[in-house]
Amino acid sequence: MHRKENAESLWNYLHNKYSSSGPASVFVDYQHTRHFQISRNHDPAPQIAELDTFYIRLKRNKYNVPSLIRAITLLSAIPQSWDNLATSILTSQTSLTQLTWDFVSLAIQSEFSQCHIPEI
Repeated sequence: MHRKENAESLWNYLHNKYSSSGPASVFVDYQHTRHFQISRNHDPAPQIAELDTFYIRLKRNKYNVPSLIRAITLLSAIPQSWDNLATSILTSQTSLTQLTWDFVSLAIQSEFSQCHIPEI
């Protein structure tokens, strides 16, 4: 064990030793992104934010997922009953650069709004 001269040096030592995430936490966050599913019965905005949180944590741990993979993962998380949305998104884009997180996110939120229009 290392001897530390004062509280500040002890704190710095402990912070440097234990403040970074290890492979296990990166693996768990990545697994969450792979198995993520959006519920068709709940507002997708908080669910999308939850998925984005996993990507933020991965990036903080120096594992940056490419933007196209993030967008495709989000698209693959839609409910099976919304497969027509995936087809519509994929056929409306003429290049991979157009398939973005923001585009897919807005399309999912729009689909949810259309499916849950209050009856008058």
